[in-house]
Amino acid sequence: MQNIVRHLQKSSIREKTILKVSYLINMTFICIMLMFGFGMSHTQNLSLQDKAQAEMILSSMSMVAVIVILFLQWLTAMQIIALFESRKLFNQNIRLLGLSAGRLAWIYFAEMLRMQIFVIPFGWILSELVYCLYASVSGSLEKVISPGLLGVAAGLHLMIIICVNLLVGRKLTGTNIIDWIRGKKERVFVRRKMKTAVSLMIGIAIILATVLLHQNLPMGIPQSAVLLMVFLAIPFLYGFAASASEWIACGIASCRKCGTFLLALHISKGQKRSVKAIRFLLLYSCILICGLYGMYSTVRNLAASRVEDHIHYAGYVWMEDSVATVEADDMTGSDDVYQTLSYKTRLSADSGIRITGIDREYADRFEDIDIAFSLDGGDPKAWQKKADDGTFNGILLDTDYIDISDLGKEISYELDGKSVTFTVYGGYVSNNLAEFNGYVGKKYLENQMHGEGQWNRIFYLTDAAGESLFENVVSANGIRQYEQKNKENIRNASYEHAVQGTGEIELVCWMIFLCALVAAATCIYMNRDRNDSVVAKLSGIGTDRKQIQRIYTMYMLWVALVAYVPAVFCSLLFQKATCGLILSPEILEGSATIFPFGTGLLTGVLFIAVMVVIQNRSIRRLFDREALVEYLRRN
Repeated sequence: MQNIVRHLQKSSIREKTILKVSYLINMTFICIMLMFGFGMSHTQNLSLQDKAQAEMILSSMSMVAVIVILFLQWLTAMQIIALFESRKLFNQNIRLLGLSAGRLAWIYFAEMLRMQIFVIPFGWILSELVYCLYASVSGSLEKVISPGLLGVAAGLHLMIIICVNLLVGRKLTGTNIIDWIRGKKERVFVRRKMKTAVSLMIGIAIILATVLLHQNLPMGIPQSAVLLMVFLAIPFLYGFAASASEWIACGIASCRKCGTFLLALHISKGQKRSVKAIRFLLLYSCILICGLYGMYSTVRNLAASRVEDHIHYAGYVWMEDSVATVEADDMTGSDDVYQTLSYKTRLSADSGIRITGIDREYADRFEDIDIAFSLDGGDPKAWQKKADDGTFNGILLDTDYIDISDLGKEISYELDGKSVTFTVYGGYVSNNLAEFNGYVGKKYLENQMHGEGQWNRIFYLTDAAGESLFENVVSANGIRQYEQKNKENIRNASYEHAVQGTGEIELVCWMIFLCALVAAATCIYMNRDRNDSVVAKLSGIGTDRKQIQRIYTMYMLWVALVAYVPAVFCSLLFQKATCGLILSPEILEGSATIFPFGTGLLTGVLFIAVMVVIQNRSIRRLFDREALVEYLRRN
């Protein structure tokens, strides 16, 4: 047993070095993702004026962190399985010598644990260095990853290694080595067909269940969350779809007499396990990268378009000082100006709201207020009629912060030192995601504040009014503190505050890309022995070096194409689901998602280029005639 362990330690040095590097990257990125998702509640990027919006952004980052961490663990599992597959001949020989499957699985498990003595501490150090650099550049208040998150990352890393080794050990134990050596082809063929049929039925059942639930669940988070069930069906359906595409491609290549492409397809068929792993790596990495980029592009675009389409004033000036009523005769172009009361107040130490009084005139001319739900069934006309009533104390709040269950509740705010009580009348779809606004009846607010005309005022103006009008108002009333914004400022603020953490998401996407590349390189490199056999056979029948390289280049292009095409469609679905988890359905309704074609194309081209280079480098060692003769002599 000790001799076997020592032999394993000395063998496959390059493969284990690549595996250690991938483990190190996996450990580092798990620590960083845990910090992004669960340890950044006090960072500068997330300390918005609105606590509820900050919590929404944190929850979205937590969701992204969980998805990415699961993806990283899956990559680790694929690499471990690739290592086991690369030692297939060794496994057979050692089993024939009398070593039990359980003992063999334990040897592999001990080998994996021995690697972690190097991986875990260096992963902690590297993650701290990377995150410290990121925190310095981004201005984050949290400069280090907490020890608790480092411990959780190490636990997740070890857990996936233990689980994969247990699964592989079970597979080794469940295989009769004598039957396997004799080659029970018929039994294997029937079992494989049954497995394909069962997988196909499970995948179709998941798709049907997703469609049924999506049609019957209420709009919003439930409908969006159920769309993610489709990704559970991908492992069951993708293998069948890939096999069907290969069968069709073989038929076309045979008819067109494309010998190079046909050989590439046969290489793909002969290396099903490694090809499957590489395809899944490309498929899921492209889904995550394009889906996340598309999600945030869509959210930011919707935030800007809401301002352009639903806000009809050119800008506003809000006075922090109390201002008397400005008569129409004193204001040139006053028909294009709407003045009302507006107060900024605090809900808590971390959350603020602007309370503004409006009436029918404001709703008709200055801003479209879409009421999603209300005590009157969401009827905007009913709200406008009641807003003109001086006794109506209803308030409209953003749908991101209330739901239907909050209707009818009383809520009080401190406005200029006075406590004013309102009844939650309804929820509206925000047109400016950078501010938390509460709309109340203008006359009711004036009656409650009764300050003989001395109030905090806000002035809205249309395009026909000039900005000099605001300057006149400010100078005539001796205002020292005020806030002035034009429509472009409002649009940019809504765009930037729609979803915070864009820098984190971009970093996450490139982390995914790097991990997927390392995992794909590991799978290609560990499949080197099979490629050597194919290259030796092709060289033996007189195929020149350039032709072999063309065959393998076409082989990698085909492998990538079969993964990349469905990845585009799946990323659109992932993008739609995640957008629904972040934004309210009223905002998303009727809006198109934005697919980042540039990012998707760049990801695909880079991934394919790197895989082609690695594949051609892995096969070129037998292009040397002496190396080829030596290989044939040994095998």
